[in-house]
Order: sequence, then structure tokens, then C-alpha cells
Amino acid sequence: MVDVVHDHGSVFWAQLSHAGRQTSYLVNTRPLSASNVWLKRGGFYMPPKAVNKTEIKDLIEKFALLAKIYVEAGFDGVQIHVAHGYLLSQFLSPYTNHRTDEYDGSLENRSRLLNEIIDKVRKAIGDSNALSVKLKSTDFQKGGFEEEDSITVIQSLKGKIDLLKRSGGTYEKQAMMGEHKSDSTQKREDYFIEFAQKIMDNRRTPLMVTGGFRRRSKIDQALKDRVKD
Repeated sequence: MVDVVHDHGSVFWAQLSHAGRQTSYLVNTRPLSASNVWLKRGGFYMPPKAVNKTEIKDLIEKFALLAKIYVEAGFDGVQIHVAHGYLLSQFLSPYTNHRTDEYDGSLENRSRLLNEIIDKVRKAIGDSNALSVKLKSTDFQKGGFEEEDSITVIQSLKGKIDLLKRSGGTYEKQAMMGEHKSDSTQKREDYFIEFAQKIMDNRRTPLMVTGGFRRRSKIDQALKDRVKD
């Protein structure tokens, strides 16, 4: 796949993720999570187990190892998935993170695992390979991760990553699939463009927006109408 992509003049990045509590029981009947907050949607998920300190260290090492394997296989970079309610997203959110150690409490603590993984992955892949983060704008849940939290995390990532990708929602609130979006937003297709616009003026990292786009004409229109530069 890498050779085909490169032969056609494009670059190819691999996305790294851990589903955490959003792992189907068909895969794991005792999934890991930041805390033991059960995902009750669709009957496919079992009560999770809170990750212990040893498992956290193992997770960090595995993210770095996987990133290294991908770039050695010819990928041009990697993207760490921190959205849609997956494991790293679960650590960020006070809705799913009820820990009482250095990985909970303040936003600084809740984002500690993300930053430790970013640092380890960067060391593993070097500066010549791209490092991206797909970060949620909000959980769209009461008591969850909010836009202000996301902006703070974004500011902490300056100088550490090469691309920031925006999204939002979880399996319980599937905003990334258009759930709960207004008719006007559905027609416009750009689910997260409003939040992207809020951070445009203060960004230093290239920004990618996802969510809802199906037609090139809508992408062109979003760039023309919403993005300043």
C-alpha cells in the first residue's frame, strides 16, 4: 500500500488508536479504560477495568513501538487518535476519568498520558517523520470534555506535532456521524468547522477538519466561507 501511494505522488500516514471501553465484547470481555465507567450503548460492550500504572507504562511503550514499525515500513508519519471516545479520549474526559492519581483531577493530569505518548512516539520516529494528533473538540456530554479544555490541550501541543485534526463526540454521542446536528449543518456537511474557526487565529500547527464532508463542492465552499488563511 505504501508503494502504491508513493508511486502516485502522495504521502501515507498511519493512525494509532486504542478503543478502551469502546471495545466490543466479541474482542474483549474486560476492556481497559481510564476508570470503570461502563459504555451502555447497543449491548456490545462490557464493564471496563481501570488501567493500572504498569499497564499505562506498557501502553506508552506500545504506542511508540507501533509508530516505529509503521515508519520503518515506509509510512511518512503517524496520527494518534484522541477522539470519538477511545482510550486516550477517555483519559481526557472527566466523564470517563474518575482516577485519583496523577492521571486525573486537573486537565493537566488528564492530558498527562497523551503528552507522555507524544513524547515517546516522537523519540521513536524522529523529527523527519510526521506526527499528528486527532483531537476531539468536545464530548457533547454533560460533565464531559468541553471546548475550553480542548483549546487548552491544543495550546500545550504547540511545537510537539506537525498536524492537528479536529473531530468530536463518542459512541454515546456520535457527533462525528452527524448525530444531533441541525438540518442546516447536515446540509452544509462541515460538522466541526465552527470550532476550527475559533482556534484558527491562535494556531501554529496546520489544521485538518473532518466530519460530514461528502462532496468536493462543500469542501471548497467551507474553505472559501469559513477559513481566513
